[in-house]
Amino acid sequence: MNNTFAPEPIPELILAGGALAALGFTSGPPLQLTL
Repeated sequence: MNNTFAPEPIPELILAGGALAALGFTSGPPLQLTL
């Protein structure tokens, strides 16, 4: 099943980054300014 993510270095990091980004956008603009 991991073969699908072969081209990507580390799918877990990509998913984690997307989740953190989603939380940042949903939390509010202040977090975006700090980042």
